[in-house]
Amino acid sequence: MTPRLCRRILSGSSILMALWGAVAVLAGGACASAAAADAPALELYGGETVAQAASIITPWGGGSVSDTDQANFIDGKRSLLFTTIGPYQGVAFTLKSPLEVGDVRTDKTHYLTIAIAFSPAGPPAPVVVPKPKPKNSLPDQIGSAPASLFHLASVQLAQVQMPNMPGGMPGMQGAPQPAPDNGAQQPAAPVAPAAPLLNYLRAVITTPSGTTSECIRAVPTPLQNAIWITMGFPLSNFALSAQDAAHLSISRVVIAGDTTAKAYLGYVRLTTDSKPFAAVIQGDTDLTPSVPGNYMFFLDSGSSNVKWDWTIDDGSPAEHGVTLTHQFAKPGVYHVGLTVTDIDGIKAPFTTSIKVVVQEQ
Repeated sequence: MTPRLCRRILSGSSILMALWGAVAVLAGGACASAAAADAPALELYGGETVAQAASIITPWGGGSVSDTDQANFIDGKRSLLFTTIGPYQGVAFTLKSPLEVGDVRTDKTHYLTIAIAFSPAGPPAPVVVPKPKPKNSLPDQIGSAPASLFHLASVQLAQVQMPNMPGGMPGMQGAPQPAPDNGAQQPAAPVAPAAPLLNYLRAVITTPSGTTSECIRAVPTPLQNAIWITMGFPLSNFALSAQDAAHLSISRVVIAGDTTAKAYLGYVRLTTDSKPFAAVIQGDTDLTPSVPGNYMFFLDSGSSNVKWDWTIDDGSPAEHGVTLTHQFAKPGVYHVGLTVTDIDGIKAPFTTSIKVVVQEQ
């Protein structure tokens, strides 16, 4: 039996925490797009100073928080540098007036979304709709559409159980600092991101009556050259009381991790997202049996948490990587397919494919 991973936490002398979990990582940190019909996001933090933020930002438990210009998700903006010392110590965002969400039992389009990074860096590089490329080639650059439209999906997220850590696990090193500038020009090199300094995030929502709920999820590893990770958490996944679920109102959001670490927050939002998935496969479509084909995909998953499966109609088993390399054994016409699935079951799956012609040698 699958354990219940989100639970209601009683207020008062009981544990006062809650956390929520996550989305597909965006290579380059492209932010999740919202459907035009969805309500505007309520930005609890959006790259300004702590004093200018729309919410009251404070340390929570033994955590700490301050704004910094070391890292920025949005060009010209700032970020929050916060320290978590385990699942009961992090950063709190208190709304200046409660947000009336409504009935999350029937409307599952409401999310808490964040952008998090573990090393200082500038804003994500623009990510755009891929342009057609010559046969037998992958794109060396991507077109010119807004970064909010398409992103290169990176890792599969799974909802996980937080280990029992009353005071947090032994500490890990904080976010690395920028190297000193000695004036010398260094050649640009791809950035191979290290694993996140946190294994899990814990998010808590508090209602005006003081009841709290949590949800816990894994922090994914970003792709090469990616710094920012976006994580989206469906409010319907919080195990609220029947009364709160029917008339949800939020007065505070708390974010903490499973161990001691420093991290940057580019934004924290309460938003709605009902936009269907959209994905584009790009890769080799004209091959011979001696030449393997290479494939990648561009995905607009919005605030959803997704997994994906590659399928090839030559009898090969499904694969789950961000990219796919496959060698066809004999000539013929084949289809390389991609199915994107919402692991929370909120949005309908999306399937697309491209035709591959394998010529005689």
